[in-house]
Amino acid sequence: MQYFNNNRTILIINPNSGMSRLAFLKRNLWKYKDELDYTTFEDLNEFRVFMKKNLDNYDIFVAVGGDGTVNSLASELKGTGKILGVLPIGSGNGFAREMGFRKDIESLIECIRKKNPIDIDVLNINQRLCINVAGIGLDSFVAHDFQGLEEEASGTM
Repeated sequence: MQYFNNNRTILIINPNSGMSRLAFLKRNLWKYKDELDYTTFEDLNEFRVFMKKNLDNYDIFVAVGGDGTVNSLASELKGTGKILGVLPIGSGNGFAREMGFRKDIESLIECIRKKNPIDIDVLNINQRLCINVAGIGLDSFVAHDFQGLEEEASGTM
């Protein structure tokens, strides 16, 4: 699923997040074809290659997924001056809740049109970016196992 129309905003969609919300989003993206490009990726390597090739083509990058998707995108954007947006459709949406992002695309479009970004702090642990949440010990073990279960259920392993 991809659409490129030389817009300055792109949705980076995690195809394994929030299946029912994702299906609704796919049906409604055409309404915003003059404002949004979008793409999905089979794996993290494909995503990273895309980001390196296309970082200068966009001003705003929107993570469509949960906290893992946000972390992956934020890692690529850190220090670039690019804007991170979030359309929360994942199982964990802590960052989006804390920052006031809502689950509907209309409110996302409204935020993008306002062009009022805010700076946020990030944290590096073991050379990995953490935005909003970082887990160590048992909660990290559980989160890692949960991610594996989601990937297994979606057939991406």
